[in-house]
Amino acid sequence: MRKIIFIIFIVIIGFYSCTKEDLSNISGIELESEWLIPLFDLNLDVVDVLSFQEIDEHYTDYDSLIHIVIREDSLILIEAESILSFNQQQTVDFDFTIGEIILEDFSSQTQVTLADISSQLDSNDTQMLVENSSEGPSYFPPINISYGGTYYYDSFEDFDFIEIDSGNITLQLHNTFQVEIESINLAIQNQVTEEIIAEFDFYDVGIGEVANDVINLSNLIIHNALSIVVQGFSTQGSGSDPNDSSSWLDFNLTDVLNFEITASNFNVVAGMIIFPNTELEEDTITMVFEGPEESIMESIEFNSGLLEIECTSSISHPAEILIEIPSLNNSGDSFSQSITISESSSQPNLYTWPLMGYSLEEINNDILIQYSGNILSNNQMLNFDAQDSVNFHVKFRDVSLSFAQGYFGQKEIILNQESYDLPDFGILDPYLSDIDFVNPKLFIKSKNSIGVPLELNLNIVGENEFQQQALEIQPFMISPPNISSLGEEVEELFEFNSSNSSIIEMVSVFPDEIYYSGSVMTNPNANIETNFIENESKIEIGFEIDIPAEINIDNLIYTDTLSIPEIETENYDTVQLRIFIGNDFPLEGSFKAIFLDSISQTILDSVFLDDIPAAPVNQNGETIESSNTEYLIDLNENQISSIANANQAKIKVRLSSTNSQSNIVKIYADDKFNLSIGVKV
Repeated sequence: MRKIIFIIFIVIIGFYSCTKEDLSNISGIELESEWLIPLFDLNLDVVDVLSFQEIDEHYTDYDSLIHIVIREDSLILIEAESILSFNQQQTVDFDFTIGEIILEDFSSQTQVTLADISSQLDSNDTQMLVENSSEGPSYFPPINISYGGTYYYDSFEDFDFIEIDSGNITLQLHNTFQVEIESINLAIQNQVTEEIIAEFDFYDVGIGEVANDVINLSNLIIHNALSIVVQGFSTQGSGSDPNDSSSWLDFNLTDVLNFEITASNFNVVAGMIIFPNTELEEDTITMVFEGPEESIMESIEFNSGLLEIECTSSISHPAEILIEIPSLNNSGDSFSQSITISESSSQPNLYTWPLMGYSLEEINNDILIQYSGNILSNNQMLNFDAQDSVNFHVKFRDVSLSFAQGYFGQKEIILNQESYDLPDFGILDPYLSDIDFVNPKLFIKSKNSIGVPLELNLNIVGENEFQQQALEIQPFMISPPNISSLGEEVEELFEFNSSNSSIIEMVSVFPDEIYYSGSVMTNPNANIETNFIENESKIEIGFEIDIPAEINIDNLIYTDTLSIPEIETENYDTVQLRIFIGNDFPLEGSFKAIFLDSISQTILDSVFLDDIPAAPVNQNGETIESSNTEYLIDLNENQISSIANANQAKIKVRLSSTNSQSNIVKIYADDKFNLSIGVKV
C-alpha cells in the first residue's frame, strides 16, 4: 500500500533545506572577483522551498505549476462476499414413505365330507347315516346342528401375518351332498388366535349348486393359517317319515361340501411378509435457496462445495432411488443419480458429489428436486410397516460461488471507522496557522467489478491535537459494469472541491490523522434489476488529494546560522555591504542578518531589509517575471571591523503573500530564490 504523506499541506514553509554555494554560481549575478569578497549565499529551488523529503509524489501541470498529491490507492476494499452473503449450507428434508401395500389376490380350498358332518350328530342319527350310506337309495334323516366342526386351509406362503386397512374375502360353497342345504352358517377364523374374521350365511343351496358371498374387511390382523368353522347346518334330508321310500336318497359318506376362500384388494399396513417389488410414487420437493433478504437468485455457478444426500431407512428391504435436479447442470447435462439404499440400519447412507463445474439455471430462488424409486424384494419374510420410510437430507454444503446473477436486494454494508496516520510536522508546527490553501481537491477513485448499483456514503474527519474538521460530502453513486463486460472494472473519479465539500476547511486544520467510516447501499433505488457478481469481484476505493501550490501565506519565518569566511579590508578606500536577492516566488518578505563571534556568541553587528519585493504576478496569481533587487550599504570603520571579526551570521527571512490574506499566489517548478551577501571594496 503506497502512502502519500499528508505533510504536503504545510511543507511549503520549508526553507529548511538549502544549498550554500560559491558566489560565482549565483544565477543572474555577474561579479568581478577582484573587488567583491563573498560572505555567504543561499540558492533555493522549489523542491527546497516545498521540502519534498517526505513526499512520495508531486507533479507539474502544463505551465509548470507545482501540484502536491496525497494518494492512497486502496483505502477501502469491499469484496464479493460482503455484497452477496448467503447461507453456505442450503438444506431440505423430505420423506419417502412406503404407505399401504396392495397384495395380489390369494385363495385356498378345503372340503367337509358328509362323514365330518355326521360325526357331530347324536349317536342314533350317526348310526343311521352310516348304515344307510352306500346302500343305494336310503333314508337320509333331517339334520339341524349348531356346530359342524372346524376345518383347515393350507397356509399362505407370502406372509406370516398381515394387518389390513381394508380388503375383501369371498367364500364360495359348492354343495355336492345329495340333499338340499336349508341353511349353513360358516365362520373364517385365524388358526393361531381362533379369532373370527368373517361370517357367512347361505340358505337353500340345492344339490350341486354353487353359492358365493363377499365380506368387506377392515382393521384386521390375518394370519397365514385360516380355518373354516361350520357354526350351524340344517337340511330336511328325506323328510320326517323314514318309511316314505319315495323320498329316499342315494348318498355316500364321502360326499363333500367344497369351500374356497379368496382374498382380494387387501390394503396391508403392517405385517410379516415377503415384500413385493414396489414402485414408490414419484414426487417433487422444493429447496428454497436462501440468499440476501428480498433477493431473487436466477442463476448460480459453483466454485466449490458439495451436494450431499444423506439417507436413513426404516424399510427392511433395499431401495433404489432416482434423484433428479433439472436446474443443476454440468456441461449441459442435468443432475440425475440413482442411489441404492441398504435395508434399515442405524448407520445412514451418505452420498456426495463435488459442485465445482455445476451451475443452477433459471431457479428464481426455487431448486426443484424430483425423486422416484423402487423397493426391491429379496424373497425374505421380513417385518413391514406402512409408516416405514426413507428419509432424505439434501444439502448444498460449504458452497462458494464463482458467479451469481439475479436481484440481490437492498443491503447496507457498514464501513467501520478506520484511521489514516499523518506525519508529525515537527519544527514546522509554529507556522501552520499562517498557511492557507485555496484550491485543494479531493478525488475519490473507485474501481468496481461488481455488477450491482451502489451508493457510497463516506464520513471523513481530519483531526489534530486541538480540533476536528469534517469533510462534508454528499453520498454518490458508483456505477456497475455491464454484464456483457464480465470481468472488467469500471473506474470512476469523483471530484470534491470548494464548491461541493468542505475540503478547504479540513485542510486548514492541518490534521495529524484522518478518520473515515460510512456505508454502502446496494440497489439504492430499490429497482428490481439484474445484478451479477463473480467470486473475485470487488470494489476498491482510493483517494487522491491534489494541492496545487496556490497558496496564501502570512508571516512565514525561516532562520539559519551560516559561517563567514575571514576577510581583509585594510587596503581598500571604501567598503560596502552588497546584498543581492533574486526572487521567483510571488512572496514578499524581509531579511535580517546578525553578525557574531561564534565562540563568545557576542553580537557584533546586524543588517535588516524590509519590503523585499515579491515576483510580480498576473490576475491569476501566476508569476510574470523574477524580482531581482540589489542593496548597497556603506560601511563605517566600526561596521567594517565587526564584519571582519565575525565568523557567523544568523539570518532570519520572513515571507508572506502580498497583501497577506487577500492575495492568492501560485508556486511553479522552476521558481528559485537566491540570496547573496558580500563585501564590495
